[in-house]
Amino acid sequence: MPPVTRSLEQEFEVVLQRLIANEHSLALLRWDSYMYGSTKGAQMRANLMGTLAEDTYRHLTSESVKQVVEQLDPNDLPTGMLSSFTYIQKQARRLEKIPYEWYTKYEKHAAKAMQMWTEARKANDFSVFRPFFDRLVALQMDYADYAGFGDDRYGAILDLREDGLTSEQVDAWFQQLQEVVLPLLSHVKQSNKQPKTGFLFEEIEIEEQMDVAKSLFELTNFDFESGRIDSSIHPFFVPLSPEDVRVGISAPSAKEFKKMMKETLYSCGQSLFAQTSNHLLQAEVPASMQQAYGLLFSSFISKSKSFFLQCKEHLPDAIHRYSIDEIHAGMNAVDFTIVKNDSSELMVPLHLQIGYELEKAIMNGEIATRDLPHVWADKAGDYLSLATPHDLGGILQEYHFATADFGPKPLN
Repeated sequence: MPPVTRSLEQEFEVVLQRLIANEHSLALLRWDSYMYGSTKGAQMRANLMGTLAEDTYRHLTSESVKQVVEQLDPNDLPTGMLSSFTYIQKQARRLEKIPYEWYTKYEKHAAKAMQMWTEARKANDFSVFRPFFDRLVALQMDYADYAGFGDDRYGAILDLREDGLTSEQVDAWFQQLQEVVLPLLSHVKQSNKQPKTGFLFEEIEIEEQMDVAKSLFELTNFDFESGRIDSSIHPFFVPLSPEDVRVGISAPSAKEFKKMMKETLYSCGQSLFAQTSNHLLQAEVPASMQQAYGLLFSSFISKSKSFFLQCKEHLPDAIHRYSIDEIHAGMNAVDFTIVKNDSSELMVPLHLQIGYELEKAIMNGEIATRDLPHVWADKAGDYLSLATPHDLGGILQEYHFATADFGPKPLN
C-alpha cells in the first residue's frame, strides 16, 4: 500500500496529541509525588518523568515538527487549536537553544528534589534540602545562559513565566507597592479599630475543616465528576485537563481555620478556571491567568458579606454562632504573621518582594544558598518587622524552591 499522506493540519494534530499525552502523564506523576507516592519510589518516578521530558524534547526539536510549525498557516486550524499552535511554536524555538542533556537532567532532578523538600519541612531544616537546591540553581543558571540573557539570568526566568516580563518592570512594581503598602500597614498597626479574630483560631477538628472545604467547592460549582479533592501537607493544584482537575487542601492544625479558608477559596478559583477552560495543553495557559482566578475568589469574592451569608450554614459550630458582621470583620482583619500563606492581602506583597529579591540574588550569583535562611530572616525583619522563629517560618515556606520554579507567585 502507498504511504498515507496527511495534511499539515492533520500532522499538527498528531504532534498536539503526543504532547497532551506526555503532559498528562507528567502531571499524574507529580500529583502522585504530592499525594500517595512512596519515599522509595521517588527515584522511579524521577526516571519516568525524565523519560517523558526526553520524549517531549526530541519530539519538539525534530525536523518533522519544525517543518509543520514553519509551513502551517495557523488560520487553517480550528479556533480551539490556535493557542496550542502559538505555544508549540514558541516552545520549539526555545528548545533549539537548550541542550537535550539539560532538559532531561532538570526534570529528573526536580522530581527527586521535591521529595527532599518534604523531608526538609518535616525536619524543619533547610540544610536537608540545600544540596538538591544547589544543583537545581546551577541548572537554572545554565538555562539562562543558553537562553542568552547575559548578566541578567533572572530575566530569563521572568521571560519564561510571562512573555516580555523584565526585572526592571518587576523592580518598579515592588517599589510602587512599598510606597503604598508600608504607610498603610503603619496606619493599621496604630489604629484603634482592631476586629476580634480569636474565634477564628478556636479548636476545629481537621475532619470538620475538610468538610467545610468540600462545601466551599460545591458552592463555587466545582464539578466533582471532573476532578477530586484530597487532604495534603501543602495546598497544590494539578489540572490534568478540564475533565480531570486534582486539588490538595491543607488543614495543618485544628487552630488554622482561617488559613484553610483562604487556601481553599484560592483553589476554588483556580479550579473553576481549569474546568471551564478550553485549552488543550495546560502548559499554554499563562500562570498569571490561573492565579488571577485564585485571587478573585480568595481576596475579593470571599471578603464580602454576601459571600458569608451564602456559606454561613456550612461553617463549623465554633464559627457559626457568631454574627455575619463579626465573621466578616474577622476574616478581613490584617494578620501580622511571618507565614505568607497565613497573611492578609496587605502583607502578601511584602512577602512576595522577599521571595523575588532572594530569587533574583540567587540567580545572579549575589548570595550563596547556605546563607538563605539568614538572609530571609533579615529581609522579614526589614519589611515585615517580624522575627523568623525557624526555617518552616522562613525559607522553607517558599514552596516553589522545591523545584527552583522561580518567578513571582501570589500564593503557595
